[in-house]
Amino acid sequence: MAGRKWFHLVVEGRTGPPLASFVEVADDAFVAASQKAVKIESSNTIAHIDAPELIVYANRPAFNAKEAPLKGFSRLGGRGEGAKNALIVVVPPRPRSVFAVSHVAQK
Repeated sequence: MAGRKWFHLVVEGRTGPPLASFVEVADDAFVAASQKAVKIESSNTIAHIDAPELIVYANRPAFNAKEAPLKGFSRLGGRGEGAKNALIVVVPPRPRSVFAVSHVAQK
């Protein structure tokens, strides 16, 4: 059965509070399923990366304590069940293109 999994999207360089939303995934889903769902839900914001590149933490305390992120093969279980227990999904920085680096170097 599908359930709502809440998440806060943390985008490096973006000011303001994290973007909060939810995705519908099976209660026994793997973290990888939530990465794919978040990628679809936030496709305009995170168009530059693939779903497996999203870094998922169990909750805000785990993120703040710099605990290890969840692995894609881990089960979600009860994580993300409510806005107060939202998963933290970190979007890695956008890679700089070779053109951008060479253009800056020429200046």
